Amino acid sequence: MRPCRGPVLEVDTPTDDERDWIFDTLQRPEIHRPLSLPRAPGRTEFDGSRLPLVDRHGPGVAYFEPLVFRRRADGSPWGLALHYGWESWHDTTRELDIAVPGEEPGPVSLYVEATVLEAQFVFRNGPNRRLRWRVPHVGGAPPGWYRRLGARSLGSFEEEHPATGEPIRKEVYEITRAEFESRLARVGVGLGEDLADAGVTAWQVLHG
Repeated sequence: MRPCRGPVLEVDTPTDDERDWIFDTLQRPEIHRPLSLPRAPGRTEFDGSRLPLVDRHGPGVAYFEPLVFRRRADGSPWGLALHYGWESWHDTTRELDIAVPGEEPGPVSLYVEATVLEAQFVFRNGPNRRLRWRVPHVGGAPPGWYRRLGARSLGSFEEEHPATGEPIRKEVYEITRAEFESRLARVGVGLGEDLADAGVTAWQVLHG
C-alpha cells in the first residue's frame, strides 16, 4: 500500500514495531474508551484483526486494520487510526477513528491533516466506496471540519461511556469516494498525488 504524505504527517500501514506501539497504546483506557472499545483488546484479538467494538446498535466485533500517523520530520509515531467494516473484512463502507496519545498531541491543524490523509489513504489503497466517522460532540457540537471536507451528517446518537455509563453524543459523518475526489480536485490534487508534493495543506482542501 502507498502511504499518503501531507506537509507535517504521513499515514501508512504500520511496521511490526509500530503495530506493537499501537497495541500498547490501545491498552490505555483514555485511548481505547473514546474509540468505543469497552476494554483493551487482547493480543490474539489484535493480531487476528478483530476488535470488540460498540456502536449504536450494541456490542459487536469489527474487522479492522490499523494505520499509523508518522511525523515526517523524524519518522516518530504521532497517532493511530483504526479503519474497519462491520459486516466483513471486505466491507466497502469503512469507518475511521483517530486516537492520539500524549499530553501535547499538537494543534488542531494536525487533526485536520490526519483526517484528510486517512481518507485519501483508504480510498487510494482499496475499492472502498464510502467512509464514515463517529465524532464526539465537544462543547455541544462536533468539530466543523468534517462538513467543510464535504462529508454529510447521517444524524447523531448517544453512546454510553464504557466505564462510567454516562451518555456521549456522537455525530456520524459520511463521504463517498467521488465526493472526496471532487474535494481534492478543487485544489488541483488527484487521489494518487500527495499533498506534500502538490504544496497543498489540509486546510486548503477544506476551504478549496
